[in-house]
Amino acid sequence: MLKKLIFTFLCGLVLIGLFFWMDHDVKAGKQTYAQTHPLVISPVYTGDLRLYTEGQTFYDALFHDIEKAHYSIYIHFFIIGNDHISKSFLELLEKRAKQGIHVKLSADLLGAHSITLDMLKRMRQNGIEFTYSRKVHWQHPFYTLHRRNHRRIAVIDGTISYIGGFNIGKEYLGKNKKLGKWRDYQIRIVGTGAFEAQRQFLKDWEEDTDEVIKPVATAQPPGKVPHQYIYASGTGLEEHMLQQIQGASQSIVIANPYFAPSKRVTEELKKALRRGVQVKILVTKKTDAWFTQPPAYVALQTLTKYGAKVYEYQKGFFHGKVMITDNKTLEIGTSNWDQRSFFINDESNCIIYDKDAIEMVHMALRKDFEDAKEMKHADFKDLPLWVRVLRYTPERIVYYL
Repeated sequence: MLKKLIFTFLCGLVLIGLFFWMDHDVKAGKQTYAQTHPLVISPVYTGDLRLYTEGQTFYDALFHDIEKAHYSIYIHFFIIGNDHISKSFLELLEKRAKQGIHVKLSADLLGAHSITLDMLKRMRQNGIEFTYSRKVHWQHPFYTLHRRNHRRIAVIDGTISYIGGFNIGKEYLGKNKKLGKWRDYQIRIVGTGAFEAQRQFLKDWEEDTDEVIKPVATAQPPGKVPHQYIYASGTGLEEHMLQQIQGASQSIVIANPYFAPSKRVTEELKKALRRGVQVKILVTKKTDAWFTQPPAYVALQTLTKYGAKVYEYQKGFFHGKVMITDNKTLEIGTSNWDQRSFFINDESNCIIYDKDAIEMVHMALRKDFEDAKEMKHADFKDLPLWVRVLRYTPERIVYYL
């Protein structure tokens, strides 16, 4: 018995030591990386916008654009699976590459762990230039392991760009039995702003491969929807969100599956509520990351106390990342409202300044709020015991969830 206790104690010490080593390495690596990777906010462009909330309609549009590409296809996804939709996607890219289209494809090193050696071999044999994004480096192994390329960038011919929460896999078609229906938000923009998406893709490509390629601007007629892109690499995103909250005078709508913000963000939302801003938050009940939910309930419960309206999506898995402020600005992209997105990952968002586009997204969100259940302040007392215990996870550990 004594030997078991000693062994358990020693294992605990080792784990604690590893955590502090990891934490130190992440802090040091981030400090170095942030010096050359500040928050990027593009100029305002205009374009024509479409919204996709269902996987099938998104894939139909993306595959159609790939099929019609004239000279270049640049795509990065956080996840590419090994299933029928993933194979159809890769087969289409292989077909276009063999037809002479310049195809570059990247996927996050961990997010695309399902890609097999046979799939890699076939892609390269058929002319697809492929790379894994954000490889682990010996200099800061823990930091480079944690910092994932969570962006989704698709640029066709330098004129069409996609951004949002979808990846490539059968779960995005609602075919994951555990998660059920998958609800997401992805936008397709045609216009000169695609230059910014192309530039960021090629910056990431250079970082992952050392290949330097200059983006090419293409002539496009002006569209109707003003928008700009935001690209974050673990710095500046929290400040951006704080500014959005601080600038709100009437309403804030946040829809996000992973809502575990820092104390600063929670405090700023409380200040907004105190000055009369209406705050509505939509999260998901079903999740693919159960460990993120307990800490989220702490912030959500606090905000309901100050008057926020909190809803849990009930009809499957909600994965959209949306924020609307005062019905004047709309932000859609890849960033979650958690510390991993704000302080570690590479993320991509798009801010839209157009009342018709905002109303279009509002209409979609109204349906999602109808398919959700409001959580009152008292409801948080009835959460399962394991949730009530884990929701007090120390913030430094929440940082890595």
